[in-house]
Amino acid sequence: MRQPSFPAKGLAERFTVPSSRGVSLATTIWRPSSPPQRVLPAIIVVHQWSCMGGSASLMHGIARELTDRGFTAVTFDMRGVQGSSGTMTLTGANEVKDVEAVCEWTHQKLNQDLVVLGSSAGAPIAGSAVESFSFIKAYVGIGYVFGWWASIIFGSHYKK
Repeated sequence: MRQPSFPAKGLAERFTVPSSRGVSLATTIWRPSSPPQRVLPAIIVVHQWSCMGGSASLMHGIARELTDRGFTAVTFDMRGVQGSSGTMTLTGANEVKDVEAVCEWTHQKLNQDLVVLGSSAGAPIAGSAVESFSFIKAYVGIGYVFGWWASIIFGSHYKK
């Protein structure tokens, strides 16, 4: 397993977060090098679809950009990816539990409101966790997948 590179400025700390079914998630908290001027939410960054090679390491650039702007960012490998245990799922159903676990853990650890940001197929997975907690104040979907093929795989993530 290739270890992620970390920024020269700022601080990155690694943790293991428990998820459902005994899964352990490799998680990194990225903090700005200096405290922000105002209270900002922490941002949970959810990577692309695991089945197509998505991993937290692909989201480190976004995490660095967020810390440069004063935000604390959290990246993690969903189940079955790189440093996390378990087995990935085709539809992302169990991965929603991973997002929820990281959100709850982060809120407890940092005592901050959260924003959930998902990329590509990580967008509907992240979006499915948003209504689980009142401390999630916003959601950002980048490259949100939709259409006929996506509805077959990720249809359970869309509101009926």
